[in-house]
Amino acid sequence: MANLIATPTKPNRRTQSPEIDDDPRWQLVERIVASPSFAKSERLSSFLTCVCQLAQTGQTHNINEQYIGSVVFGRNPDYDPGIDSIVRSHASRLRHRLGQYFTEEGAEEELLLTIPKGGYIPVFETRQAPRPTQIAPSQPATPRPFPDPAIVIDPEIFPSQSVPAHVSAAETSGATPRENKILVRALTIALIVTTLVATASIGAFLMERRHARPFVAVSESVPLFWSSLFNASDRTNVILADSGLVILQNLTRRRITLDTYLNGDYLKNLPPSPYPAAQTVNIGIRRYTSIVDAGIENHLFHIPGLNMDRTQFRYARDLRMDDIKQGNLVLLGTYESTPWVQLFEPSMNFYFENDLTAGVFSIVNRSPHPGEQRKYDATASDPDHTVYGLVAYRPTLSGSGKVLILEGQSMAGTETAADFVFDDGYLLPFLRSIRKPDGSIPYFELLLRSRSIGVEASRLEVIASRIEDR
Repeated sequence: MANLIATPTKPNRRTQSPEIDDDPRWQLVERIVASPSFAKSERLSSFLTCVCQLAQTGQTHNINEQYIGSVVFGRNPDYDPGIDSIVRSHASRLRHRLGQYFTEEGAEEELLLTIPKGGYIPVFETRQAPRPTQIAPSQPATPRPFPDPAIVIDPEIFPSQSVPAHVSAAETSGATPRENKILVRALTIALIVTTLVATASIGAFLMERRHARPFVAVSESVPLFWSSLFNASDRTNVILADSGLVILQNLTRRRITLDTYLNGDYLKNLPPSPYPAAQTVNIGIRRYTSIVDAGIENHLFHIPGLNMDRTQFRYARDLRMDDIKQGNLVLLGTYESTPWVQLFEPSMNFYFENDLTAGVFSIVNRSPHPGEQRKYDATASDPDHTVYGLVAYRPTLSGSGKVLILEGQSMAGTETAADFVFDDGYLLPFLRSIRKPDGSIPYFELLLRSRSIGVEASRLEVIASRIEDR
């Protein structure tokens, strides 16, 4: 991994040009790091300053986990982010602290600064809430995201020439009354035309401003990977988990197969549970999905350059077999909440297995490689709170489309899978390592492991992988 970046140099605030210091976006950064929310956290302030300076100077290619870990946290340039999660953990704190600043000390800021999850590139946007109208001699231009070259216009100063008050216009021009009348008419027509052109230009400018989105650099992962799933040519269904199934299966200790899920038999002849039968059925028919799946949906909409025009988000229970015969498919959720994954398990090397009676969740490895286990077990009594996630990039059943499966034994496991694909610090080195000579990405499966803190995942690591044709 050492060949991915050169030895990094930490940005130096003292070497900035006056143009950068005068930029309202940089002035916002200065106010943020000087605020009570950041003043006592040198690392978060350094993190924010680093990514904003890199973006401001056009070095967005360096805004990645490995570079930040090196220049901000003192890690070696070739350290492994898969083992050391210091950047991700601090990025989560930084996003929370920014939100705190804009609701407290920075509640009156006209400009907002965010670092969308899934990357570390800062985005500057004007605050959407209406503000009281103020009369001012001039309005500054709305700041845009870095990088943004400054355009400075130095106006020329022309000496004014006055005309004595006793000299008439006719005497000044030397024109006859008829010529003056023609001149006045021509000037009036010219003024009307100029006004119409100016009005049209201002209208076009305002419309452009209204619909314009902040510029954010497009990641290499978009053309390399994401565009195969989301593009203008193919329809893509993103399937959100039916999380009520998790509760139902744990109450009844009975697995729900895709067949019984589709025909509704999973709600019939339910085994005894601690709750009345009607209440148990009610749990099974409720429409729940997880906050992790909602977060993944939000991530997808915030990937710069991704074409989502032909994308539909569907609830797992609303999907039918005909819906997946054409186009691409993204399956989200835990093993128990997404029965549709069962269609692809026979062709996958890694798959989940849950012994509901024994309370043991396992990830099965059909063909273990040297050093790998045949089964990876996870139990509720595990003191390390180990969770497993799976990222699988597969062909559809017809072979005409692509399927991306982000699956876990729990919400934290699904989040582990999502963290891998949305963090270019993980995804890009992996994609570059498996890319074919023609630039395409082969089908693959990744088994991931992390620890669960609450319901969130941390310390992600790849413990096994399978790449097609290898």
